[in-house]
Amino acid sequence: MQQHLPQRSPADTPVLQLFLMGTPHLLFNGQPIPQFRQEKVQALFAYLAIEARQRPVARAYLIDLLWPGYAPKSGQANLRTTLYRLRQLCLPYEIIKSNHKEIQLCPQPGEFWCDWETVTNGSPPIEPQGRHPELMEGFHLPDCPAFMGWLDEQRGLLRQRLAQAAREREPSPLHAGVGPIPEHRPPVGRETQLAQLHTWLVAQPGRLVGIFGMGGQGKTTLAATFARSLEEGDFELILWSTLVNAQPWTALFSEWVHTLTHAPRCGCPTTWKANWPCSWAWPANAGCSLCWTIWRRFWKRA
Repeated sequence: MQQHLPQRSPADTPVLQLFLMGTPHLLFNGQPIPQFRQEKVQALFAYLAIEARQRPVARAYLIDLLWPGYAPKSGQANLRTTLYRLRQLCLPYEIIKSNHKEIQLCPQPGEFWCDWETVTNGSPPIEPQGRHPELMEGFHLPDCPAFMGWLDEQRGLLRQRLAQAAREREPSPLHAGVGPIPEHRPPVGRETQLAQLHTWLVAQPGRLVGIFGMGGQGKTTLAATFARSLEEGDFELILWSTLVNAQPWTALFSEWVHTLTHAPRCGCPTTWKANWPCSWAWPANAGCSLCWTIWRRFWKRA
């Protein structure tokens, strides 16, 4: 079997990408591999990518999975042929290790990626209109009931993970506000600053706390981490406003009033001096906290 690989420049980093969400397809350096269309090759690669990353799989088990009822020699021959075709598709990488008993997927870093990993790592793909692709969507092997049983089980696990991820993305009533609180990795070594913010804003409630520093030092990450760490009862509401390319003050204050009072959106004072006292009166009366980012840039604009 002759393998035709897409051309690439020496500076490119080659990578194999296996997509199992939706219709299975394989990319080499961003280009589709059209030879990846045989169902048993797709099934074998999918099973190895999901089940044989941490531990090898017995050849005898794969034969029972994909060629049930075949005579031993016939099943072994079919597995050898399918495995050879799969290895040809993965050239120049040798990501599949095997002996006469077992087979395992053992790629080196940067050689192989599968979108199933985004699901198992807790980051399911987000699809428009809330529709998520099914694992190997439309794929069916009528002569392989054991494989289809395994595939249905994995599809069920996928649906559970997607449902859990959707629940985690739903904003709690505490965090409902003008804008979503951005998600960042928890900052390392900022426990002291987070404790100080808690003291200033929760234990000994203050009116105004500023976080200042050079760009890129993690001010927004620190503020977002603190806001997400607040518990029910700390504040009735958090208003998070990122002031990069923000809307005019009149529109912003109107949104705040609507969020705080549930009153219809209405016009607000048109000058900075008239708006400034309102910006503190509304949150104070509503018992909420305001989170502003990129404050200095917005101050200059105002």
